[in-house]
Amino acid sequence: MVHLIYEQYDELFPIENGSTTQANIDEVYCLSFVMPNCLVRLSRHPNSERFQREESGIFDSLVHEDPRGTYHDLEKDLMYYVVVEQESDQLRRDQEATKFRWGDELQKQKKGKSDGRGFETCSCIYGNPCVDEYGCRDWHSSGRKANVQLPGNFSFSGSSAAAVATANLGKFDAASTVTANPVNGDCETNSDYYEVALSPTSSSNDGLEDDGRGRQSKALLINYFAAGVFHGVVPALVYPLFKVHLGLQGYQANATQTLLGCAWHGKIFLCLLTDCVPICGRKRTPYVYMGWAIVLLVFSLMLIFHPEEPGQNEASDAPGLILTIATASVGYLLVDAACDGLMVETVHRDSQIEEHSAFRIASISQSAVHTARFVAELVGTLLVGAGMNSEAYGGSFTFVLPLRTLIMTLIVVTLFALSATVWGLRETRLFDITTT
Repeated sequence: MVHLIYEQYDELFPIENGSTTQANIDEVYCLSFVMPNCLVRLSRHPNSERFQREESGIFDSLVHEDPRGTYHDLEKDLMYYVVVEQESDQLRRDQEATKFRWGDELQKQKKGKSDGRGFETCSCIYGNPCVDEYGCRDWHSSGRKANVQLPGNFSFSGSSAAAVATANLGKFDAASTVTANPVNGDCETNSDYYEVALSPTSSSNDGLEDDGRGRQSKALLINYFAAGVFHGVVPALVYPLFKVHLGLQGYQANATQTLLGCAWHGKIFLCLLTDCVPICGRKRTPYVYMGWAIVLLVFSLMLIFHPEEPGQNEASDAPGLILTIATASVGYLLVDAACDGLMVETVHRDSQIEEHSAFRIASISQSAVHTARFVAELVGTLLVGAGMNSEAYGGSFTFVLPLRTLIMTLIVVTLFALSATVWGLRETRLFDITTT
């Protein structure tokens, strides 16, 4: 394990043969979500010390990468500092958006007249809210916009690196942050310096990023709804289909209910599978596809090889139906387990974006997920309750929903969920750790 420090974060990360990857760091710190297309480097020294060494001609701070994003020669229990580099075009867009968002506030503070409280010590505009009124420019403003956490530490690369590093050593602490060339080369004052290099998180409000997050949330809700329909239909089949129509005894019907619920009680193992066994570098989406594929395969084979309706009081048909439905249950619960993991990752990512941004974003919520799931369970239960309540199933309704039609309905729901998955679910591929 090694300590990786970024801003106020100090987490332990596992290493394999002295190596780890940017993807592993992203899983905890969500840097690529906050700063898309950024490059993450590791340094053996904090920024101030690294700049001093580079000024002296010693360039041994950055950890060796091969390929880019895979770090080698890491030593157990040592401390490394995370350095984030942004593409120049992306950084320029971020800075322009940030200046647009905060420009009026900065101008107000620049033009503000001193009332003798010593405003030179005010740190609000740099992301560190003052703790008392004396010396604070922004103490009485409504909402105290300066409370928004903006990255306060920036380093420079290029021809002006040494000069800027020497003149601004006081601006760096032990946590490494964004390295990039500023838009304006001459940052002679602290105010100008921070006006140029404010938070690089504005790209997370980009229309394309918002559209991607919206599609991800909708696709997740559709998958939860489809899984909920199955979870409503399967238990509801026990009484009308197995006990009444097929004529099973009471103890046999109870055993059937237990067998059909085995997949649900074993969901913990499906969750462990999606957490610990990635497929082609992805931990969630392959299992969503696999789960729906199992459902489609099982029900399609059932319709092909047993096209006729089960006869009344023919208990011999029960074992085959139980096996078919139980296998399909494993499929939709595998989807449910994978979606739970995706929901946790999505909420964590969006909370990280909000924490480092000056705006709120639309994000999927736990209440929305449970609403979709339980409304779908109600729909599935009502489908069986109303459709299988004719005389053949011990009821009095004049219409009936044949089992074959119910299975075809579930296939349509599965295809809809599968289409939503292709349309909206995206998952970043984990880098393969290369061994040296």
